[in-house]
Amino acid sequence: NGVGFDDINFERFIQLKDDRKSTKNRGSGRIQLLHTFDVTEYNSVFVQEGIQYKRSFILSKASDFIQNNAIIRYIGTEKSENEPIKTLMSCSGVLGKTNVFDQITAAEFKKTFISHYLPLLCSIRANLPKITIECYWNEECVEKEEVLAQDIPVEDKTSDVTINYSRFNS
Repeated sequence: NGVGFDDINFERFIQLKDDRKSTKNRGSGRIQLLHTFDVTEYNSVFVQEGIQYKRSFILSKASDFIQNNAIIRYIGTEKSENEPIKTLMSCSGVLGKTNVFDQITAAEFKKTFISHYLPLLCSIRANLPKITIECYWNEECVEKEEVLAQDIPVEDKTSDVTINYSRFNS
């Protein structure tokens, strides 16, 4: 939603079953991240009650996490100044015997990302946060894509639809 991991959004992230989410909520994908990457690191700069903060945490199912009955390691929250409001998510260490990430380009990932989050992206198209996809090889950025407002489709036609309602007979 572009506001970062403030207290409310961080609480929603760490709560596995959160009934506040709607049925159409696409969520953060934390379960998929746990099963795909060794480490997913978050650094989020946000404003809460007029004060700017930076919150850092790590998501992993590595043995040192599991031994402590945790999948999230909270690094901390501190006041932050002169940093842009953003959330940086870095994934490293592909798990399993897959080379899917060796074969997908940043452009293909961007296309899949837009398709997956299309309803949300359409609803925030006018105020789209900066979304950058960077692919690294040996700590060197080899590809970079940005999701821009012009990448998100706009409504091109409308039509009236008649819906016939009925009720159960008592």
